[in-house]
Amino acid sequence: KEVHEAYKAAGLTSVAIFKESDAKVEKYVKDRKLNMLYAVDTKGDSWKVFDTKTMPSNFLIGKGGKILAISVGCD
Repeated sequence: KEVHEAYKAAGLTSVAIFKESDAKVEKYVKDRKLNMLYAVDTKGDSWKVFDTKTMPSNFLIGKGGKILAISVGCD
């Protein structure tokens, strides 16, 4: 959320992908006042695409679709 707010004016598009149920995500988004794009993927298909093993995982993807950096965990 903080990265999104800091860089959205520079053109960064952030998307949060949750693996939890719609109801749980809806509560989280409301409680955290999440003001960015998000999706729900309860099957974990996106986790397979990005070979994600840790939550949260952050991927910085350049305009051409190349993954520029990956940050895992809460730090």
